[in-house]
Amino acid sequence: MFALLAITACSPYRDIEDRWTVAREVCEPPTPFVRDDVHPDSYAPITEACRDQLAEDFGVAEQFDSMKVRAWVLEALFNLLGRDQGKVSTLEVDEYVREPFIDHMTEMAEALHTDDLGQLLYNFSAFHITLIIDDTSIDEGFRYVIADQTMLVNKTLEVEQETALPKGSGWATFVVHEASHAVVPGHVMCPDWGTRDCDTDWSGAYGYQAATAWRMYGFCDTEQDAYNCIHLRDEMENAEERILAD
Repeated sequence: MFALLAITACSPYRDIEDRWTVAREVCEPPTPFVRDDVHPDSYAPITEACRDQLAEDFGVAEQFDSMKVRAWVLEALFNLLGRDQGKVSTLEVDEYVREPFIDHMTEMAEALHTDDLGQLLYNFSAFHITLIIDDTSIDEGFRYVIADQTMLVNKTLEVEQETALPKGSGWATFVVHEASHAVVPGHVMCPDWGTRDCDTDWSGAYGYQAATAWRMYGFCDTEQDAYNCIHLRDEMENAEERILAD
C-alpha cells in the first residue's frame, strides 16, 4: 500500500485535471457514438456550448485561416470526448497495443483514480495541449511544440477541397499522438521515406496513436458509423508502419 501511494505521489500524471467529466455534461455525446460524416443529416450537430467547452479545454484559437479547419478540429475533439475506448484494466498486448502504452495508462489510471481509458486520454491530451492553431508554414499535417504545449495544424489544402468530409475519428487519434510528444521519445528518420517521422519502437507517439485508434475501432459501429471506422483502421495501420521495431 505504501509503495502504491509513493508511486502515485511521484507520478508525472498526478497534476492532470479532470476536464472530461464537465465536457461530457456540456456536450452530451450520443450513446452509441455515431458521427457518419457521409450522412451528416443523420445526427445532431455539435452545440455552441459544446464547441466553446472543447475550445476552452484545448485552447483552440478563435480564428483560423480556414474556419473549416477549425470546425474539423472541434469535430476531432468531440470524437475524442465521445468515443468509448473501454477500461484500462482490460488492456492486453496485441498487434496495436504494446507494453509501453499499457504501462503508461496503468500508471495514469492509478494516479487519477479512474479506469476509463477515454477519460484518461482526453484529460491527458487537454493537459499537454494548451493551444491549437493553424500554421501553413509547416509541412501538411500536425506538429507539436513542446516548449509552448502547442499543436500546429496545416490541413487547409485537404479541408478546402469541395468534396472533403471531416475525419473526426482519425484526427482524434492525432490529438493523442501530438499530446504524447510531451512524455515520449521524439521521432527518428524513416529509412523508407527519408523524413524524421518514424519511431524507434512502440514507446513513441505512434505507439500511442496506434493503440488509441485500435481501442476506438473496437467500439466503432461498422454499420452505422462505417466512415469513421474506416479512418480509425487506416490510422492504426499507418501508425504501425511508422514504428521501426516489431
